[in-house]
Amino acid sequence: MLEASYSLRIFMVAYRRILADEISARAPLPFAVFDRQGRQLYPAGVVIGSIGYTQYLLGRGLYRCESPPPPPLAANAPGTEEGPRD
Repeated sequence: MLEASYSLRIFMVAYRRILADEISARAPLPFAVFDRQGRQLYPAGVVIGSIGYTQYLLGRGLYRCESPPPPPLAANAPGTEEGPRD
């Protein structure tokens, strides 16, 4: 019988609604934006380009992540590299 080991990492992410004065249609987004379900719509750096579409998105609800990014996976954590140990 094969046994599999799975690691489930769940992070609570806090979102807050973006205000109209926080973004501009013609400037790169200073942060990633999400919809109310937490799905990323645009990464940071994207230029939406249309004032009307930006207003539409703001009216529907744009959100930004307030939580810090999750920590690295255990495989990338310090002290897990292979090799001789002192």
